[in-house]
Parts: sequence; C-alpha cells; structure tokens
Amino acid sequence: MKKILVCSADFDYGVTGAFHFARFILDINDISDRYCVWLLTEDIVENSPQRKENSLKMVRKVDIKYPSFLRPFIHYFRNWAYYRAIRRFQKEQRVDAIIFNQAMFGVAARLFLSKNIKIMGIIHDDHSLLTSRQSLPNFKSYIFYRYFQRPLEILAIHSLDIVFANSKYIEELILEKRRIPKKRVLKLYQTVDVKAIAFVPQTWQYTEGATIEVLFVKAGYVRGGLEDLIKALGAIGNYHFQLTIVGTTQEAKAVIEEWAKPFQNLLLLLKGILPPNEVSNLMQTHHILCIPARKEALGLANVEGLAHGISVVTTRVGGIPEVLDNGQCGWLAEPNNPDSLADALRSCIESPQSERTTKSLYGRNYVEKYFSKEVMLDNIIDILNESIK
Repeated sequence: MKKILVCSADFDYGVTGAFHFARFILDINDISDRYCVWLLTEDIVENSPQRKENSLKMVRKVDIKYPSFLRPFIHYFRNWAYYRAIRRFQKEQRVDAIIFNQAMFGVAARLFLSKNIKIMGIIHDDHSLLTSRQSLPNFKSYIFYRYFQRPLEILAIHSLDIVFANSKYIEELILEKRRIPKKRVLKLYQTVDVKAIAFVPQTWQYTEGATIEVLFVKAGYVRGGLEDLIKALGAIGNYHFQLTIVGTTQEAKAVIEEWAKPFQNLLLLLKGILPPNEVSNLMQTHHILCIPARKEALGLANVEGLAHGISVVTTRVGGIPEVLDNGQCGWLAEPNNPDSLADALRSCIESPQSERTTKSLYGRNYVEKYFSKEVMLDNIIDILNESIK
C-alpha cells in the first residue's frame, strides 16, 4: 500500500476550500485499498464539532513556534516545521508522495527530501500571482504578499513535481505568470460535500411590498464587492431589501453602515462569523445569494449556494464563470460595476418562478458533476495512479 502524506495548515477550523480539502482527503482511506493517507496539521482543536468521528487516528499534530515579532515570516517557519514533521514520520513509515494543501509550505521538503518522493502542492488563490496595491485591502497586506509570500510561492511552483490549480482561471494564470511546463499544472477544483447539503429549489415569487432577503457571505468584504452590492440594492429603489452579511468582523461595521446610509430601502443585518451549519440555514431561508466579487479564484460560497438551491447573482470575474457555467446556473454581472449588478439583481427578481427553479435544478446537477468531494477524490486517485508507479 502506498503512503501519502498531506500537509495542511487548515483542518479543524475554517470554511475555505483548503479546509474542505483537508477534511475530504482522508476519505481516500475508506474508498481505496491502494493508498493510505495521513495528515500533518497545526490546526487541531479539542472537541471540534465539524470533525469526522475517528479521523484523528490518521492525523499528526505539527507544532510551529516563532517569536511574535517574526510573524511576517510565518510561512518560512511553516516550511521548516512541516519538513521536520515529515522527517519524524519517515522514521516510522515509508512515504511515497506528499501533497501540500498550500503549495508554498512545500519548498523546504522539495529541497531536502529524496527526489523519489513525489511532492505536490495546491494554489488556492491569486493573491501572489496578481499582487498589486489595488487588489489588496491595505498596504500591510500588500507588503506581506509581495515580499514574504510571493517568493515562496514562486519557488514552490517552479520546484514541486505537480502544482494543482483550484480553477481553470488559476491554471491559466500560473502558466502565464510562471511559465512552467503545462504537464506540471493540473486543475483540481475546490469542492463541497454536496450530498450532505439539503437541496431546497427556488419557488418564491415577488409580491408588491414584500422584503427580498439577500445574503452576502465573505470574510474579505472589500474584495467580495460588498460596497458594490449595497450601491446596487440602493439603486433598485422600487424594492425593499434585507441584506444579511456573514463573515465580516465588528471592526467593519461602521464602514458598512456608512455605505448603506443613503439608501432607505435597505435594512442591514451583520451576523459576523458563523459556523457552517448556520450559514447553511441562511442559504435555505434567503431569496438571493449575492457575492459580487472584484477578484475571486473560484468562489466556493457560490458552489454551496448552488448546492442549496438559492438563486445566485455574482460577477463575471476569475473562476466564478466556471462555477456558474457562464450564467446557466445563475446571473452574472460585470465586476466593480454597481449598475450592471443592479440589472442582474433586477433580472433575477423579475424572472418567472419557473426560470429560477430551472436554474436551481441545473446548478445542483452542475455542482454534483464538477464540485462534489467524490469527484475531487476520484481525480486525486487518478493523479496518484499516474504519478506513483
């Protein structure tokens, strides 16, 4: 049996694609008799409510220690910590391949481990591929990505045996910006457990005077286009909206309320950071999921929205059109364009109930086909079969 090590900074806490990948990858142990998967992670929380029962038997804790004043170099410390953890694991068992959930953490392993071990890594976002002052929320973030994270990611992309891109958009960016052989870059979509999500297809029809409930789910509210959404809803003055905002911290409250102040037809509900089950409940009770991202590698919240059956209105940017099958599953607007977004929202609201239901059914089938954990696991196994002889 071939031994696969997965190294991940995320495991017990999170909602990102990297978090889901770390959880799902251990399921290979249940579906394959050729591979045994172990996980090395720093993220183990006692009594985690999201963790699969007995999953810890295949998980090893990685300790990362560094002085607080060296926090900008945390990814370099992670490289060394995971490399040392791998070497400790090798004293017990053979290692045939290593998958780094974040490719940049695998540089030290590739430099110092045997070339006979296949080392792979995932690029989950475009922060380092498209680092610019305008694309990040503040100057501090720009300095971190530009001068601390990007050099590691460049080294990882050029040195690892296989680089996974979480969308066709990221795959094309890697090939354009880093100019490595195409055979070393493989697309591997971020996924969700679609079968675990209850499908509630859209059946609502707007009636005059009713409030339309719109849901926004994104930690990075600037990158997520929240300001554009507020302006777009305010511009549709003949409707009343309740905008529920999930993922933002209390520090952002004053800014968001200032954006909404000019619009009398808009009620804000700031929910903060919620556990996945509460986000799922909101997706089943709201009319529209709208995250009009200004930049987005894939948009996993849209995948979850389609799986639930909520109407999805978003932007034509990054990997989002891949998720919505270029608008077959929902409504697409131009990024950074509140007027275009207002038109898309109005089109969704004023569409016949049958059209929204058709898009909901198509969206559910589409994510089952391309963005389910079962599809991702099958793809990983196929890649391992090709890579490990």
